[in-house]
Amino acid sequence: MGVELNGAAEPSPPLGMTTELDCQQGRVTLAPGEGIVVFTDGLTEARRRENGELVLLGEERVARAVAQMPRVAPDEVVRELRRTAEKFTAGPLDDDLCIVAFRAEAA
Repeated sequence: MGVELNGAAEPSPPLGMTTELDCQQGRVTLAPGEGIVVFTDGLTEARRRENGELVLLGEERVARAVAQMPRVAPDEVVRELRRTAEKFTAGPLDDDLCIVAFRAEAA
């Protein structure tokens, strides 16, 4: 199982803020055991200071965290990603955060 992040090419307004929203639609068929994790920028933009510089959790660290949980239940994936962000920031998060995870089951 691989991990692939498909994010927006550039920042966009929050959902519901405008009726003019340019979205792409797609369809993915998941095999049993495969899953999807969707999250807001509050996860990737969790931040801390290192040597006076602002460092973000970022997509690479999130992808590595997800890759380490190939058979973990979706609710635990959500909890673990939040813990990852809080551990990275060494405290509470500065931004709102939404994480949704689900996994396909056998028919």
